[in-house]
Amino acid sequence: MKTILIFIFTYAIYAEPIQIAQLQKIYSNDLQQFSIGMYSFSCQPYGVITLEEILANKDLLSTCKQKIENYLTQNPVQENFIQMSLHLRQGYHVEFKESRCIVYAYGQKTISEALLERGLAVNKHNFKDDEFRYLYQSAQTRAKNKKIGIWSDMNLQTCVTSIYK
Repeated sequence: MKTILIFIFTYAIYAEPIQIAQLQKIYSNDLQQFSIGMYSFSCQPYGVITLEEILANKDLLSTCKQKIENYLTQNPVQENFIQMSLHLRQGYHVEFKESRCIVYAYGQKTISEALLERGLAVNKHNFKDDEFRYLYQSAQTRAKNKKIGIWSDMNLQTCVTSIYK
């Protein structure tokens, strides 16, 4: 019994406070609005570049933009993935990093990881976060191997990966 009490006491000392934010609005897979108490804030997924963010890139060729837009139009479930996965007014564990959000929406799995697994995002170029790099690379590799999302079409793949150049 003493061991258990010591463990609980030790955990309480070293545990970081958990930020639970309530989901207020979903704009897209790339942007959601949350609140903590009276404070409201917008979140973009940490460590990834979503298809919506790629579309907003001014340097992307118009033919590539058209291919991505066509893909999203033909796959409305993919375009509305976050809207179909998360629930308004529900609380989610949120961490803030580099002006982005890490939102744990599926137990230990983050929104970023889920988007990568469905081929709706790519890892950020030169992403060096040791805590998430392996998880994100693995999620992206699973999508590539299953040929889903942006990895389902070679021309779309080429367009999306052109942002790395």
